[in-house]
Amino acid sequence: MAEPTSSLVEKVKVKIMGVEVERDDEGWHFVMAFPVPVGSACDDPASHFNQTIDNCHETWKEMFRASETPEFPNSMLKKDFQEKVRQKVVTILEGPMFGCRTEIMPSVDGDELFLKIGVCDNDDLAKIAEKVEARARIKPEAYEQAKVACPTLMKVGKDFHIHEHHHLDLDGRHLDNTCPAHVTFRIPLRDKLEAFADTEVLRIFRRHLSSFISVAAMERENVVSKFFAVHSWKDLDELHRRGWNDPTLMFRWPAEGITDYIFQYTGVQVAYFFHLFSTFTRWVSAPALLSVLVFTIRKSEKLSREQITLMDSIFGFGLCIWTTIFLARYEQLLNLKIFRWGMKGATHEIVPVRKTFKDEYRGTLMESLQNLLHWFLCLVFIGESIAVVYFLTDLRKQVIQDPAGMTFGIANSTVVLLYKYVITANIKIVDLVWTPLSTWLSKQENFRTDVDLKSAMVVKIYVVKFMVYYYPFAYTILVQPYVEGCDGDDPKDFRGCLLKLRQDLQVLFITQVAFQAFEVVVSVLMTYKTVWSELRNRRQNRNLTYLELQAMMPEYDEAEQIEEYMQLALNFGFISMFGVTCPVICILCWLNNFIVKRLLAYKISYAHRRVIPRVEEGIGSWSNILSFIAYSGVTCTCYIVFFVFDFIHLSFKWKLIAFILSEKAMMALKYGMEGFFGAKMVAQLRVEEHNEEVLDLVLAKNKEP
Repeated sequence: MAEPTSSLVEKVKVKIMGVEVERDDEGWHFVMAFPVPVGSACDDPASHFNQTIDNCHETWKEMFRASETPEFPNSMLKKDFQEKVRQKVVTILEGPMFGCRTEIMPSVDGDELFLKIGVCDNDDLAKIAEKVEARARIKPEAYEQAKVACPTLMKVGKDFHIHEHHHLDLDGRHLDNTCPAHVTFRIPLRDKLEAFADTEVLRIFRRHLSSFISVAAMERENVVSKFFAVHSWKDLDELHRRGWNDPTLMFRWPAEGITDYIFQYTGVQVAYFFHLFSTFTRWVSAPALLSVLVFTIRKSEKLSREQITLMDSIFGFGLCIWTTIFLARYEQLLNLKIFRWGMKGATHEIVPVRKTFKDEYRGTLMESLQNLLHWFLCLVFIGESIAVVYFLTDLRKQVIQDPAGMTFGIANSTVVLLYKYVITANIKIVDLVWTPLSTWLSKQENFRTDVDLKSAMVVKIYVVKFMVYYYPFAYTILVQPYVEGCDGDDPKDFRGCLLKLRQDLQVLFITQVAFQAFEVVVSVLMTYKTVWSELRNRRQNRNLTYLELQAMMPEYDEAEQIEEYMQLALNFGFISMFGVTCPVICILCWLNNFIVKRLLAYKISYAHRRVIPRVEEGIGSWSNILSFIAYSGVTCTCYIVFFVFDFIHLSFKWKLIAFILSEKAMMALKYGMEGFFGAKMVAQLRVEEHNEEVLDLVLAKNKEP
């Protein structure tokens, strides 16, 4: 980890995870790694580098789109073919279509050549940006030149007022509330548009590259082993100085404006997640603090059972209202970010094709069977969770009836205590098996783009996790009272099931919090291990460079992104559905968020390669998942209040009527609040309307005097 006491930008050498590396990232944007033979592999006939490729011309055309048939023979050694590919890549990148700077550097262990690529901010970049229809933000000065107001998020009367935040962007400029429009870049408008941010340069280059070079085809033929965007140490050091990726500053409040400069460096994929994470952390603080009050009052034993039940019921209905207001407000904030980050209506971007995609395989019987197998395994894992819960619950019932006996060589009194730990262990074991298995199966399936892959992964992983994580607790409170009865003298008394549910939830949630932090730490340690393994095999007597270190890091891929969202969604689900029975999970989740956020930021900054930005308008299916969880929470809370708490002692018929009416009332309240808040804030609507009215005037050519 970087030393936080002083800026490291001017240092030639820096230390990351205990490894001293030489900085060589300045001015470079991408690195393409080409594997090369080392030592005996150069002349060994058995080496794959010395194998003959018989279809060089066809392979060449797959790699270089719109390329003519090459003049070299159709059959040659792989190492010779790789050399020609490397030369062609350099020729294209340095040619008039790109105008890039390139430099080749051997890796420290000699088994790769790194092609460093620098995108020049000149007329060539402007031509590329115009060709790929990049979006750029209008300068506020352009509004002044047109003698119209630049819109802001603060309007008093008919005038917009500029308010500068105390946060700075990564270039040291104050962030403010101005909202100039984003338009498609055109060279005649260049003087009226802001310069492209570094993330936008990366996206523009990557999209333009796909028109000439198929990186996926090169990776498929093992001509290229890695292609990644370069981390900027200068920007990471600035983010570290501000505390975003510094684990020692865990309990810093997640202010709203922080994600604006995170977006400047990471692009929207990562910025959207941290915006959701920060918003959730701020909003969960209210139920978290109230849960401490509820817990304290309950432990004080100053209230009667009926009064405590009433207090818990009020807290539960409060959670229903909280989830509604939180999601409605988050939708407004998200739409504002989409607008201010220039992502509104920008979903037309061409997404790179995955290297494993085969068009001839699409729509075949084998592809259908492959997809069906994945869904069948979903059902198998869901069935496993249901079966385990049934078996353990039945076993627990038997040992309770025979407290002096033995089961599996263990005293029954101990078996009863172990129940909640075994349930938690089963949940985590299934999670640890299903997540990597489903991810691997999804990556083997024939999805054309990473966006398609990500959407499919989210659905399959979440469906199983929803059942695995929530079913054991739903069974305890929804099924067990009617099928097996609750613990205690009276099997029909819900208090036994409620006590068991609270104990099980506390064990799982504490374990969940610990596992979430542990998984992030393990991810960082795995990168650390890889780095030191490479250093032991180095063939050159020199220090590792920063770009070489990044090449050793794993990619921050779709699986990583999904897992971060998944943990947040699961925690939100526990609060929404079971927070009424165990309020303490609210404070545990709140405290956990501070720790995990810093660890995730550190992992993304120092233990993973930089994410190549792409256009995304929102968080996709996660919005629907969060809404589904909130509605499920309303149903679950209303059931618990009337059937489990039973604070007004109604008959079953009236309990059912009260449950249905209260659920419909809460649903109506949710719909009403969502309609009241609206998808966009009034300030955003004013800005959009103003931009629509003055945009033509702002972009008009300056008239001759």
